[in-house]
Amino acid sequence: MRCMFCAEDVREEALVCRHCGNDLTMPPSLAAENAHLKERVASLQRELAELGSKIAVLKKNR
Repeated sequence: MRCMFCAEDVREEALVCRHCGNDLTMPPSLAAENAHLKERVASLQRELAELGSKIAVLKKNR
């Protein structure tokens, strides 16, 4: 993964960035919100793909 502060590559299990020294742990409340937001993004991406397919069909049938 990349450090959110300095953008250097760090191990997934890292707790502190070895490059800039910033704490990479996330409080549980933010981790839960992050998971929810990732699910929402995935849902919106699926919805967008479906709408794109419908638009393609409508354009084809013109």
